[in-house]
Amino acid sequence: MDSQQLVKGLIEEEHWAFEKLYKDQFNPLKSYVLRNSGTLDDAKDLFQETIIALMKVIVKPEFKLNDNTKLSTLTYSIGSRLWLMNLRKKKLPIASSDISEMNEDFDTGQEGLEEKIEYEAKHQLIAESLKTMGEECRKLLEFYYFKKIKLKEIAEMLSYTQAFVRVKKNRCMNELRELVTQNPD
Repeated sequence: MDSQQLVKGLIEEEHWAFEKLYKDQFNPLKSYVLRNSGTLDDAKDLFQETIIALMKVIVKPEFKLNDNTKLSTLTYSIGSRLWLMNLRKKKLPIASSDISEMNEDFDTGQEGLEEKIEYEAKHQLIAESLKTMGEECRKLLEFYYFKKIKLKEIAEMLSYTQAFVRVKKNRCMNELRELVTQNPD
């Protein structure tokens, strides 16, 4: 079953569609919550909030799921953003591996929600792809792109020449691009 059929089933409030969504999406969100200072009960509550927010998005007449975007990506993005908002309110720690989630607060009532969700989904995919890379590449890309450290400083930190770091950064970036484009999500 593809995402378009599932969206149609959800909009029509078909029981099978909600079961499928639960079957496919509860465990990834539960893992995310448990990794980020939450409990099983928190995960159950979050999943319900996520479904409500998802339904608000997909019932809008202007909503269109892009061909290359899966509903699972959209659902995970909404859930993870809602959980991060919850953690910020409670001032609980957020796992440092969740780099892509450190952006502005998620507001389900704002204009352009679909664009924000797609943006978040892309960043989540990049963060997941970064996790699969070798430590040296991951550090290099995090230093340069996330922490905005200059190549010269990175070279000093890693005891390499600046020219080597520039070449290595480009190779690592190409590897990341390949990982992202190969991902079915």
